[in-house]
Amino acid sequence: MHGGVSLQEMVIPVVRLETKKTPPLPVREMKVKISLSSPRITTRLFSIYLDYTPAGLYAPAEIRVKTTIKSGNQEVGTATMAAYGFEEGTREILLKKGKINNIAFRLAETAGIEYVSVHVLDAVSQVELARIEKIPVNISI
Repeated sequence: MHGGVSLQEMVIPVVRLETKKTPPLPVREMKVKISLSSPRITTRLFSIYLDYTPAGLYAPAEIRVKTTIKSGNQEVGTATMAAYGFEEGTREILLKKGKINNIAFRLAETAGIEYVSVHVLDAVSQVELARIEKIPVNISI
């Protein structure tokens, strides 16, 4: 109809995307210390402090972690915010070398709970990096 094939009709654009595969870091290179803001939990909202210290020669300056609050084997709380680096959609928290991050939590369930434990997991490998157990829960209302 128009006298021949145009360049746009002959060339088909192709893009090939490949994911960058980075192996997870060995757990021994990630040292996370948990500190409580209070020795016991007295309200549904409470906070903890996470301090990341790289342990190896090639350890990264920052890592991403996830946290869980458990009573026995049941998850009873979630992180709601952090001083820096909190991703609300995935609940991942950024930890930077030498910079303490204050994490706020909310207990979803308090009935019949006497103790809880805080677990910090590597966001990529889901390996536990740190934990505090037997935190007393004394909520009066």
